[in-house]
Amino acid sequence: MENDKSCAKSNCCCLCHRGLGILIILIGVAFLLADFDIISQRVLSIAWPIIVILIGLKKTIKCKCCAP
Repeated sequence: MENDKSCAKSNCCCLCHRGLGILIILIGVAFLLADFDIISQRVLSIAWPIIVILIGLKKTIKCKCCAP
């Protein structure tokens, strides 16, 4: 998406605005897969902190497509 100053976050469909939701879904899927014994608890104990770190990084990085 071009650097458009009139871009509203609610109307923008770029990955930088959908990323937080995708990461939250990944956390839920990881816990669900562990509950159904598709992945081990060890994999879950490694995966969910990594996803939380990615959420934190995503929140600290400024959006370049909508930033003035």
